[in-house]
Amino acid sequence: MLTDSNESTEKIFLSIIVPTYNESENICRLLEEISKNVNESNYEILVVDDNSPDGTGQLVEEFIEDNNSFVRLIMREKKEGIIRALLEGMKESKGENVLVMDADFSHLPDYIPDFLRTLKENDNHDIVIGSRYVDGGSIVGWPVTRHLLSKGANYFARSLLNVKTNDITTGFFLVRKKILTDVNFTTNGHQFLLELLVKSNYKIAKEIPIKFQNRTRGKSNLDSTDIRNFISSIIELRRFKKNK
Repeated sequence: MLTDSNESTEKIFLSIIVPTYNESENICRLLEEISKNVNESNYEILVVDDNSPDGTGQLVEEFIEDNNSFVRLIMREKKEGIIRALLEGMKESKGENVLVMDADFSHLPDYIPDFLRTLKENDNHDIVIGSRYVDGGSIVGWPVTRHLLSKGANYFARSLLNVKTNDITTGFFLVRKKILTDVNFTTNGHQFLLELLVKSNYKIAKEIPIKFQNRTRGKSNLDSTDIRNFISSIIELRRFKKNK
């Protein structure tokens, strides 16, 4: 990690968006850990739940009532994919800086201060990416086949779309919301960051190393549909590929 989580820095308003589906085993503990790691006096956590049948949304409501006025719940009627969930969360968010992370502790809240420092150190850092594929980054708990699939997907997408970022499939990133203004998201699945990298007029996408840890509680939502959506997203985004 880049910094001591207790380091004093200039305060900004930060919106943290956590999309959820069947994360009842993780969500309350995650909300507690996020709150411990946000140095900002002004922040909010938006949980965007896709009407989880395991009661994730109800647990968040109880958490808000008992613990934390900085948490808001956005309940959707059905599961429509990560991109739609994130767009709804960003529409409802108050901050001009938005951090996206998963609910299953594969993205550790300990890294939040690192994202904030990186955002502040350069006004041109429009996107800060938690990267598994830069020096210092790693993945823990994946079988060899999933390592190969992930690296292959990153190489495939970067080559075809002329994107220079090392980790384009991560779901852990911070973005200045102003760069979303003219982006029309047209793909399905999980590729919010990739579509943002291809379509938005950002200045610098800065990668910071993270250790990605495979979930220990709950069930992964990744399935064959996600793989098909990834391939169709690449085909769709070829029309917009970067020329620089």
